[in-house]
Amino acid sequence: AEARGRADWLIGMNLSRAFTLRAIRGGSRALLTVGRVQTPTLNLVVMRDRLIEGFKAIPFHGIRAAFKHEGGQFLADWRPREDQKGLDEEGRLTNTA
Repeated sequence: AEARGRADWLIGMNLSRAFTLRAIRGGSRALLTVGRVQTPTLNLVVMRDRLIEGFKAIPFHGIRAAFKHEGGQFLADWRPREDQKGLDEEGRLTNTA
């Protein structure tokens, strides 16, 4: 664990300097940091942010009905069959026609 920690420190220190200097040569004033854990973690954040930015809301519909019988009443939600037509890829009813 100590060797891994030392290697992480050396790699992070050297790659951070290399990436920052390359960015400066390209006209950037940003400090770029690199690390074995930091880089993939940052990638997760960026990918999630891109998903949120690209999100397009679509209206979808559900059917809920109230039923009464001699034992009382209950609510039921409609669930489509597996071969149901008119659903999107998430299995939602998006067309009321």
